[in-house]
Amino acid sequence: MCSSDLTTNSTFEITKSGSSVTTLGGSTTISTGSGAITFTGAVDGGNTLAVNSTGTVTFSTAVGANTALTTLTSSTLGTITLKNVTTTSDQIYNDATVTLNGTYTTGGGVFTVGNNASLAGATTIEAGAGNVTFTGTVNGGVAFVVNSTGTATFSSAVGGSTALTSFTSNAAGSIALGSVTTTGAQSYSDAAVTLNGTYTTTNSNFSVSNAATLGGATTVSVGSGDITFSSTINGSFALTANSTGTTTFSGTIGAGTALASITTNSNGTLTAGTITTSGAQTYNDTTANLSGTYTTTNSAFTVGGNTSLSGSVSVATGSGAITFSGTIDEAETLTLDTSGAIVISGAVGGTTALGAITISNASNVTVSSAVDAVSITQSAGTGTTTYSGAITTTGAAGFDFTGTALTINGAVNTTSGNGIVEVTNSGLFTSGAGGDMKIGRAHV
Repeated sequence: MCSSDLTTNSTFEITKSGSSVTTLGGSTTISTGSGAITFTGAVDGGNTLAVNSTGTVTFSTAVGANTALTTLTSSTLGTITLKNVTTTSDQIYNDATVTLNGTYTTGGGVFTVGNNASLAGATTIEAGAGNVTFTGTVNGGVAFVVNSTGTATFSSAVGGSTALTSFTSNAAGSIALGSVTTTGAQSYSDAAVTLNGTYTTTNSNFSVSNAATLGGATTVSVGSGDITFSSTINGSFALTANSTGTTTFSGTIGAGTALASITTNSNGTLTAGTITTSGAQTYNDTTANLSGTYTTTNSAFTVGGNTSLSGSVSVATGSGAITFSGTIDEAETLTLDTSGAIVISGAVGGTTALGAITISNASNVTVSSAVDAVSITQSAGTGTTTYSGAITTTGAAGFDFTGTALTINGAVNTTSGNGIVEVTNSGLFTSGAGGDMKIGRAHV
């Protein structure tokens, strides 16, 4: 049984074999200067334990497994190695290096590692409502779980030297992280997640279940893994999502604080709702499933692959260019508004005719392939508008153009919906060799 204070400049060691236990009969402090502190057997007792050494501190067996300690603290400098630790209150480890392996339970007290941590085995922190703080780096090729309904804070890189196997945090509470590298999945289920850095997996999933805030420029790279943000994302920083799998943004992005920009890489599939950025939006996925309003502040909006409209889509970019490099399909409305250029390279409605297409403002408009929609309306424009492919409409509104210079090189057919063709053109109107018109009701 240990009680009170023990001070020595030499090694302190309690060696126990089998099921032998060291029991704390009262508040206990061990201070050895540079001498090592070693507990070979278990440690129990409902009291505080402080271990102070600039040397090596080792707990080879569980601490507080039968009777939880009140608190466990260690001093700065030195190293400490611990397996499972259970306390009713705080665990604070201020050593230069802390090696963890097992489950650390605080009963609602704080769990703090003041410097660098190394995970020697699968590690779980169970802090209840207590805060979890890792001030230094965290490394080790094992699974890491952090459960707190308070605040979890990682001030330095996680997995920067040795990637973790996985990183999981629970629902409720909040977590703030810098860069994290894992070979397996990263799953953040906290009520609020703050990201700032690079989050990397090896072909494994990355998911944020609730609201996310960008505390700095953020990049998520998961190889063939999926990226999922199930709720809102806000923060005036750039967001890059790189996956050849599926990237899903289920909540609005930038509604509270506009992002600086958002970029997704080539290959893979994107599903996204309403997004607001001050800078560019660039979606390079093979397929982009869009539904909602996409807004930039005088910056470009670009879809590099094919677009599927899973709901009504409106794009407003101020003076920024709007570019769709691939096809656009599905029976939803599409509204484009910019004083810059609009370029649509692929077929529009080639598989499934679109609903109403509205261009409410533009400079130059270039549509390189056929268009099939309920109606096409351009209400303003300052430059040239060119339709190189056939135009087919199925609604009464037909094709209605107001602008300065219109060229139609393909056939126009509005008969299916008995639609009109109306052109209010202040400049040259050119109909190419293929520009036959089959008009439902009127031609003005």
